[in-house]
Amino acid sequence: MRKSLLLLLLFCASQLMAQERGYRAYVEFGPTMTTSGMEKNAFGAALYTSHGYQFCPELFVGGGVGAFGFLERDEGETGGIGGIPLYINLQSRLMRGVVAPFVDLKVGYALFDYDGLYFAPTVGVQVWRRDRAALRIGLNYSRVGVQESYLNEAGGRSTDRWYLQWLGLHIGLTFGGSR
Repeated sequence: MRKSLLLLLLFCASQLMAQERGYRAYVEFGPTMTTSGMEKNAFGAALYTSHGYQFCPELFVGGGVGAFGFLERDEGETGGIGGIPLYINLQSRLMRGVVAPFVDLKVGYALFDYDGLYFAPTVGVQVWRRDRAALRIGLNYSRVGVQESYLNEAGGRSTDRWYLQWLGLHIGLTFGGSR
């Protein structure tokens, strides 16, 4: 047991001393399409920025803010900003190299028209790397748990709960970290 714990501590220490660590920022943008939660599929866009600490190539922990919206929401309604999620961001590169796959998870709360718990995993690949910057492309699934309260016909308060879900293609840049 002691040897296993010592090996785990040595591995963690070696990872903390890896070249790629320090402050890191991510900016992502891309088109989206709803998959459920609206009467018909709607197209839109999403923009996110995350800031945090890269502990090693395999672990980034940070927080961020974003915005998502749709061109047409429901019948007769024009689009606009649908939500502004505030989230905790966890990311991991699965391999090191010029082309490196990654996973990303954003969990938080969205504010504005579609407010509720926010959950957004992304899988992708980092395809270009230059000094302390990189280009990333990923496929994203996002889900917001929406709760709407209103006065019903009897004059009482009713609550509807539903989920707005969409798929997106994220193109992003990352900056920072030490070399």
